[in-house]
Amino acid sequence: MNPVRARDRGCVASGWAVYTEECAGPDLEDDFVGFQAAHVYPRAYEQLFEQDSLSGCLEDEEFPLDPSTAAIDSVRNGLLLVAHHHIRFDTYKWSVNVDDGYKIICFTPDVTSIDGNILALSCRDRTDPRSVPDQLFRWHFRQAVLANITGAGEPTWDFDNPPGSDVMACIRNGPEPEKRMEMELVTRLRVLIT
Repeated sequence: MNPVRARDRGCVASGWAVYTEECAGPDLEDDFVGFQAAHVYPRAYEQLFEQDSLSGCLEDEEFPLDPSTAAIDSVRNGLLLVAHHHIRFDTYKWSVNVDDGYKIICFTPDVTSIDGNILALSCRDRTDPRSVPDQLFRWHFRQAVLANITGAGEPTWDFDNPPGSDVMACIRNGPEPEKRMEMELVTRLRVLIT
């Protein structure tokens, strides 16, 4: 099982739980439909992740990084979210304020009713070596503030292309096409590796 799924067992923002084998009966598996593992520090910025020396905060003697996996793909850089929360998290529409008791702060109208929620303990429990380090939450929160308050954070893109439109042309002709294409590939291929 994906280590983020195993740790969180539901959406850490909304509290929605995964429909588990215990509820469904022994003949059915846990139902993770609609739940996605999200990177706190986006995979598209892996090179910056290494340059910022944030990969070092993922090291833990009790839970060493898998040498066959990139540091950015560590369970310590992941959260389990329902799909719509994942999209809004990736585009910095909401984030987690570690310094306010892990409170969720929405930077745009809260259409999903999570503003003010406290992030689930599963991903922030300091007694669990798989928990997400505060440095990563602080980085994400800073990017959300920069993107929404000053307009200077990491770029976000509109993923809603009209039906029948040439998605490749929209990417090529839009802002930062190389980064957007990388994000598009990561998003589409993620299902094959998770």
